[in-house]
Amino acid sequence: MRPAFSVAALKLSLPRFDIHHPIGKVADYPFVLQQYWQHYHLLDLLQHPYFFGLQTAAEFDIALHVWRPVHARATLWVMHGYFDHVGLFQHVIRWALAQQMAVVAFDLPGHGLSSGEPAVIEDFSQYRD
Repeated sequence: MRPAFSVAALKLSLPRFDIHHPIGKVADYPFVLQQYWQHYHLLDLLQHPYFFGLQTAAEFDIALHVWRPVHARATLWVMHGYFDHVGLFQHVIRWALAQQMAVVAFDLPGHGLSSGEPAVIEDFSQYRD
């Protein structure tokens, strides 16, 4: 029997972001990360060159997703709102990839898979930083 989904376990299993090494076979990654991709309907989007992991920005570890089609004609930056996260934007990501766009998306501090107290920010300028 597989363990129940745990956001804490998921956050501990995240790789460091590396633009030179796309995510390969899904089966090579921890089950909890596979569950995340499946839950947010991202598995079929992994057929495109996909880079994913944590990137340090200011004092936070930011969950960064990049889809980079070989012949991308533009890049779409996805920035979610307060109380949201990248997983909720799979429809926008799917549309952009169908238009041959690269996609860069990240979770703000305290949101989704990024570090920080959930939905707490001392000053909104921290998001800019």
